[in-house]
Amino acid sequence: MPKILRSLRCQNCDGSLDYKAGEVITTCPYCGNTQVVEMSKPFMFEHSMLPLKIEEEAVEPVVRSWMRKGFLKRADLHRKSEITSQQLRLLPFWVVEVRALTAYEGIFDRVSPAYVKQDNLEKSYNWLILARRRAGFPTKEFDFPAAGTQPYDFRRVPEYAEVINAQLTKDEAVEMVQQEVEEHHRHLISKDVDRIVKIHTAFTVGEAQYVHAPVWYIKYKYKRKNYNVLLGGHRGIVIAGEFPRD
Repeated sequence: MPKILRSLRCQNCDGSLDYKAGEVITTCPYCGNTQVVEMSKPFMFEHSMLPLKIEEEAVEPVVRSWMRKGFLKRADLHRKSEITSQQLRLLPFWVVEVRALTAYEGIFDRVSPAYVKQDNLEKSYNWLILARRRAGFPTKEFDFPAAGTQPYDFRRVPEYAEVINAQLTKDEAVEMVQQEVEEHHRHLISKDVDRIVKIHTAFTVGEAQYVHAPVWYIKYKYKRKNYNVLLGGHRGIVIAGEFPRD
């Protein structure tokens, strides 16, 4: 567990803001103000949140409903499992608006004779990046409704929730988005040609939205073994879940 590096004062309410080593964005628990910490000189900026719709008492019914579905799950999983803990965390994300134009040249040799193909692949995205380092969160499986965000309101954060600060700046997030989109386009193009000879991607980056999203971290026990489930707190959809397999 990282140790607290130091405290700042909130630029809005003058409350004390503790942040940990490596964190670059902190949110005030007293007024909800968000500050970027850079070279010991904080400045404020706005950010959004996905509202919590799956409250504490609704978590277990949703998880047990998920346990009942799917032919790979054991028939008694929903009845004989014991939910041992459920922790709500507000995770920090960057949602980056980006348009990517990839020009490529490749060899198509599935037929004879082989031939050279030149083409462009152009797509627009609202690409999601978790603003933490080495977090191991399954971002690609997270059905993130960017249109459902609202201005961050600390009064809508339950007392039992843990608000996680960001470790990635906007510029770092944009750089990661470009790398991931490049890999994604290379993957798509590899389905169109057998060998890629040349490839180049140009980006047009739009707005980058900083947003907190509620995620339930759930542990349950089945026949003396422990399993984990991640549940989206906005839509009530299981993001990822472990279960026993025969």
